[in-house]
Amino acid sequence: MCEATLDQLFLNEDDPLKYTGQMPYEKSVLFQLTSGLDYIHSKGIVHCNIKPENVVIVGSDTDVHVKWAGFGYCKQILDRVSLELMQGSMNWMAPELLKCLFFPSDNEPGLLTVQSDLFSAGCVFFFFLAGGIHPFGDGQEIVPNILSGNQSNIQSKIIILFVPD
Repeated sequence: MCEATLDQLFLNEDDPLKYTGQMPYEKSVLFQLTSGLDYIHSKGIVHCNIKPENVVIVGSDTDVHVKWAGFGYCKQILDRVSLELMQGSMNWMAPELLKCLFFPSDNEPGLLTVQSDLFSAGCVFFFFLAGGIHPFGDGQEIVPNILSGNQSNIQSKIIILFVPD
């Protein structure tokens, strides 16, 4: 029921799955996604699986919107989730949740908060604004970089993001 997902916007030109349709202005995309996340959080829910593949592009050529999707892992805010139940995409997961997965102390479950979603949303926003680049690198280096706070791609793209119109 959607035109594409946000990650399809940045596929190679020759990829048949690449989205080439209309997009709202960047500010509008960020506003729509922020408003949607605020609504989810206002209902006491943490999304738990924020990533570009869970941003859908919907509408016609003249009226295009972006919305969050992929609500299968949602939990109540402040729920404690055991390691067995922690799911989602590690490349977009907040460092505090990754630490629970990789360095469990006494099998203490992770605490789900709005901040976990906000970290992931920030990564998705960067991905969108930087043309499909993850702020913490590529491939196998992403999770270790998130854990260590090494924002490997931010320094190289920060100038591009803040060039005035």
